[in-house]
Amino acid sequence: MVDKERTGRSSNVSRRAYLGAVGVASASAAVVGTASAGGEYDEVVDIVEAGADRTGTEPIDDVFHEHAADDTRIEFPDGTYRVNQLIVYQLSNFAMVATGDATLVPGESYDEDQWIAGAETANLTIDGFVLDHTADGVAPEITLSSTADLTIRDIEKRGFHSGTGIAFAVQMLEGSDALIERVVAPDGGKCVGVYAHGEGSMTFRDCHLEGFTNNGLYASRLSGPARVEGGVYRDNNISQVRLGSPDSVVRDATLEVTRPVQGPDADVVNMRGVRVADGAGPVTVSNCDISMRGASGTGGIVTAYSGGSLEVYDTRIYIDEDYTTPSSDGDLTSWGVFVDDENGVDAGTRTFRNVSITGGGRYMSGMLLRRGDNTMDGLCIDQVGEGRNGIIFEDSANNTIADSVIDVPDEEIVLRDSSVKRAGVSTSGNCPAPGERTAGVSVPGEVGSATVEQAAAGEWHGVGFERQHEDPVVVSKPLSDSYSDAAPAHVRLNDVSADGFDLKVEEWLYLDGDHRAETAHYLALAAGDYTVDDLSVDVGRVRTNHEFSGFSFDQSFDQRPLVFAQCQTYEGPDPVVTRLRNVTADGAEVMVQEEEGEEHGGYHNDETVGYIAIEPGTGTVDDQPFEVGVADIHEEWDRIEFEQDYEDPKFVAGIQTFHGPNTANLRYRDLSASGVEVHVEEEQSQDEETLHRYERVGYAVFEGA
Repeated sequence: MVDKERTGRSSNVSRRAYLGAVGVASASAAVVGTASAGGEYDEVVDIVEAGADRTGTEPIDDVFHEHAADDTRIEFPDGTYRVNQLIVYQLSNFAMVATGDATLVPGESYDEDQWIAGAETANLTIDGFVLDHTADGVAPEITLSSTADLTIRDIEKRGFHSGTGIAFAVQMLEGSDALIERVVAPDGGKCVGVYAHGEGSMTFRDCHLEGFTNNGLYASRLSGPARVEGGVYRDNNISQVRLGSPDSVVRDATLEVTRPVQGPDADVVNMRGVRVADGAGPVTVSNCDISMRGASGTGGIVTAYSGGSLEVYDTRIYIDEDYTTPSSDGDLTSWGVFVDDENGVDAGTRTFRNVSITGGGRYMSGMLLRRGDNTMDGLCIDQVGEGRNGIIFEDSANNTIADSVIDVPDEEIVLRDSSVKRAGVSTSGNCPAPGERTAGVSVPGEVGSATVEQAAAGEWHGVGFERQHEDPVVVSKPLSDSYSDAAPAHVRLNDVSADGFDLKVEEWLYLDGDHRAETAHYLALAAGDYTVDDLSVDVGRVRTNHEFSGFSFDQSFDQRPLVFAQCQTYEGPDPVVTRLRNVTADGAEVMVQEEEGEEHGGYHNDETVGYIAIEPGTGTVDDQPFEVGVADIHEEWDRIEFEQDYEDPKFVAGIQTFHGPNTANLRYRDLSASGVEVHVEEEQSQDEETLHRYERVGYAVFEGA
């Protein structure tokens, strides 16, 4: 997994620099500032020019409400704006955006429960404000619900929230999506930091929530997935991050407990890292650093009685001696992972792969599992202290542990009415602590190759990954040209999962469907955005058909990336290739393209297309070279010379432009340590002519040795 810089609170940088640096995902590449108005709104209003006071003396409520309307963007230049209540009820395509250093401060008659509020909104954006809540006893709440896209971005809440409600409450309805990005609240409060609920899905990117008494991020009541990408969650009672809905994930985040923070009941201190509760899951924890010190709680990762399935990958947990169980009066050191008995929810399953638990203390164990169906692979437990065990299983069956290290002073595995199958379990070794990385997991994915012979058009070939990958996108193209079979062909994918994918060599309908052996390399990366040796990467999916569909990157690119896109599904059986156009630093357009002579005019069902966008450049991954480059290619073979030498090169490439509209894809041959030959191959269902204009071709080469 890529090592990302994690930055905490700093008083020595500007507000906007701080908002950009708080997260862990490619802070240098993030765009920190305001949204562009260009063409998105019918009316753009400068609130100061409209008559609002920018000195913080008079409330701006009346001016705001006079201009708040559908298809409107209200801009706030530099200034301090006093607010009693701003209501955005039922507004559609509305934005309030700070175009300078704009601060909102509660007025003398502010509404505590609905300071900034609105229900039944659609396409709402709030962007770029400081919320000055530093006055004694103030607790303004932001409460919003939406039936379509909602974006809350670059918000810094200053001051302790003295009320016992919710600092930020967000509800998504009708399957809608929300983006909560770089929301920073480091001063905490006697409340929930962010409460997310409803039928939609939400992404929380590079946020910082600290010191709240009743959960930092409370998102387990969503019915859609909650995606936590990067960020810092520190010293919140109950949990730093609480998830439960299917396909929820926390990745690339820092979760820390360093001091006790009392809950609403002053006697209760139970501080967890990730808490899985209130839903069947599965919840995934990936590439997180979890450190637990100086307080009481039940674990770094905890599955509550109401939580379901859990998957943990490439994550490091540290348990200090003084992080103790809540009922032990500080005498017993707590667990790294605790899975409680289920009650009212399916017990589910659990997977722990490349997970380390370091630290230790007095008695108890690194893990306590009170449910069965636990799979552990590459687990590393290194605990110190009197009576400290490795894993305790209670009433737990159907467990396996393989290729793992359990180095503890007492018993490695304790079975209480339980069973476990073991293979390759060592009792000594060094385990990575939070902040450290191990070779082989610095990128959330892998490269490989598959050589297959297609005996018939309907034959699929399974390709297994070396290890499981969370939510992968696979690109496997171009196909080799082996000289032994001249028929135009390409790679088609299906059934992409955490364990692997299916592929076939797909010929066009006018051909017989069987094809001699060819080789295709593949690149599989987890969906999300991150950096690889300072090159920005964005991995995602889009639904499209035979017409171009536009999509936007989640990552902010400083330059136009190279995009590798390919169908991940098989919704329509007719052969297709994937074509791109209008690739920019912000996004691209994509379609699936059938053969020109297809009798139904090339119409195709909607397919899920996965894409991997990478900035051009060179670098290393796990001390192995890679490069991403561009070339101009047409129907004749052209040689691409690599910038680095490769012992076992893995090569993927894709057409970036649509200069020639005829159905086409790439083929490669003569791949060597220093280069490869590539050409654009047209199919011939409609005519024999195969001339094709020059296309911009992106390529990536990885060392496979």
